[in-house]
Amino acid sequence: MGEAVEISPDDTDEAEGAVEATEAGGDDDVITVIGTRQTGPLPASTDAVDVIDTAAARGEAGDMGALLDRAQGVTLRRSGGLGAQSTFYIHGLSEKRVRIYVDGVPTNSTGLNLNPSDIPVHLIERVEIYKGVVPIRFGGDALGGAVNFVTRDGGLSGYMETSTELASFGTFRGSTVSRVVLSEDKGLFADFDAFFDRSDNDYEVEVQIPDERGRPHTEKVRRFHDKYQAYGITARVGLMEQGWADRLTLGAFVTHTDKDLQHNVTMSVPYGDITRGEDRKGLSVQYRRTPRSGSPWGAELLASFADIDQRLDDVSYNLWSWRGEITRQRPNPGERTRGERLRGEGNHAAARLTLSWLPHAQHRLEVSATADRSEVTRRFIPTGPNRTAIQEEEYGLLKVIDGASWQVKLFGARLENDAFFKHYYASPEGPPNGSGVGSEPQGESRHAFGGGDSLRLTLWPGLYAKASYEYAIRLPDPRELFGDGALLERSPGLKNEVSHNANLGVILDPVDTFLGAWGGSAHGFWRGTRDLIFLVPTLDSARYQNVADVKTYGVEAGATWTGWGLLTLSANGTWLRSTNESTNGQFGKFKGDRMPNLPYMFGYVGASLHQSLPEWGLDRGRLYWHSRYVHEYFLFWESQGLRSTKLKVPTQVVHDFGLNLTGGQGRVTSSFEVHNAFDEKRFDSVGVQLAGRSFHLKVGVSFE
Repeated sequence: MGEAVEISPDDTDEAEGAVEATEAGGDDDVITVIGTRQTGPLPASTDAVDVIDTAAARGEAGDMGALLDRAQGVTLRRSGGLGAQSTFYIHGLSEKRVRIYVDGVPTNSTGLNLNPSDIPVHLIERVEIYKGVVPIRFGGDALGGAVNFVTRDGGLSGYMETSTELASFGTFRGSTVSRVVLSEDKGLFADFDAFFDRSDNDYEVEVQIPDERGRPHTEKVRRFHDKYQAYGITARVGLMEQGWADRLTLGAFVTHTDKDLQHNVTMSVPYGDITRGEDRKGLSVQYRRTPRSGSPWGAELLASFADIDQRLDDVSYNLWSWRGEITRQRPNPGERTRGERLRGEGNHAAARLTLSWLPHAQHRLEVSATADRSEVTRRFIPTGPNRTAIQEEEYGLLKVIDGASWQVKLFGARLENDAFFKHYYASPEGPPNGSGVGSEPQGESRHAFGGGDSLRLTLWPGLYAKASYEYAIRLPDPRELFGDGALLERSPGLKNEVSHNANLGVILDPVDTFLGAWGGSAHGFWRGTRDLIFLVPTLDSARYQNVADVKTYGVEAGATWTGWGLLTLSANGTWLRSTNESTNGQFGKFKGDRMPNLPYMFGYVGASLHQSLPEWGLDRGRLYWHSRYVHEYFLFWESQGLRSTKLKVPTQVVHDFGLNLTGGQGRVTSSFEVHNAFDEKRFDSVGVQLAGRSFHLKVGVSFE
């Protein structure tokens, strides 16, 4: 599905940042969850997908961002603690090029429209990461891939599970999932899910503070204006296991977030009064019927609607120091902008229909059509003494993406192939080019075609070879085309982003040997991306341009080993080279350079040791260790300036340790963890320091 026209206050932050840059479960679940655990039918399908089972992670205190960071080929970069902006990368492509879904629905229209790192692990059954080649059933214009968070489903059995976590820096996280079976014979049930998160995010950072003579010196201070609070409630009623439907649900949700902003994008200027927030409410309906014996037709219908209100207040006259003190008053309001309140009112509606037909046990035909409509009104309310005009902008976007796929199984299903094509249509609408009364909104519809093929060959039972290719397309969104009326200029001539995406690899399901159970995978990938949409800074603003011809290639591999039924070791690593191949324009002089500000070598190592503890009155105890490595990378082009003086994110190795205890026949779990145990300095972006050592206590209780 397409992406909503976001009203995010970080729109102006992105432009500001560009300008500043120019200036500056059971036992089996327990022992196999480390890293990327491939479960269910998806890894054995033709899809280029990794699946993370959250069974053991739900008993740990790590957040979703940490779990995603353990997957090969994936990087999640954060700009702070809980609630901070995060950017998700798959094989070097990020932001709008990677689409995020919850149960196949764009997060814009769900009750989990959070940063991927902030989605409560306890609410999620598994995470599907599609790399470069995305099935038509998602109906999106993803260029680099997609992530689908699949929520928990207990079938026709009633249950309730609660999870509570207390952690350093004033952090509290709580969530509840529950199901009530109203009629087992009729398959009638009701669900209720809720979460509540809050954090002060007041961890220590090292910053440059001027002394009495104005000379900067390094000082350690606590973040003082970075509080975050969010809650969400989702309720559903539904039917399942009926002759005419595998599942039919109707849901409603409400979410609310509030977040303080502590600093600019490079952590060089502290803020003390800027706040932002969002309120979202909506409805959804899902219907699914799979083909079955005697009835080869299947259908899936997803529809959702969300009403969205966003806000940003930057009206303070105060000038703050990193010590949390007001040093003086500004002549005009606004710590980051020109002094204004940003109000966004919008809605997002999406619907997708997928029909499937099995004319033969070895053949499957699918057709899918997705319509996605979003509208937003952005209102800039100035607060300065000489600025009284309210600036208002309206954006709209209609995307229709349809396609078809033909799946065939040959040689007793040892060879499977899925050939598909996609058609893209977009009709963006932006503010008129000028402020005359009666001016018509800007916009020009566009069409594009793409397609690809995925293949899986069973070399041996449990050993697969996979190859996949897609000619992928992403259509520009209205903000990229028409700017934001503030720091972001109009770019109505932007072309579609296009990419040739190819993957090749082998997968080994865990196999028992006299040396233990071994499993793993190895893949190579290639991305040939043209007309990449870049944010290019000017003197006091920024605009999007098609300026890049980028080639990316790399390898990723991972392995797990389980021995004696007690110990599991897991490791994976990724190396990629993403280079600028532009021969003209302002990037032509950097031809052959690595793309800047992009992690290119990273990996994960982990271990888990578990033991039954009946003598302690417990079901099980488990010790675990997670370690993440990221190699250094530069903010700017590698051929620009001296290597010794370049701004960079340094090489980092971070270790987390934990102990999990389970009792009451699995109904009660508790975990104690130490994150960043050796208090290493952590950075995902140049200059923006992340939290040091932290302590976490998590308790979960389940009822049936």
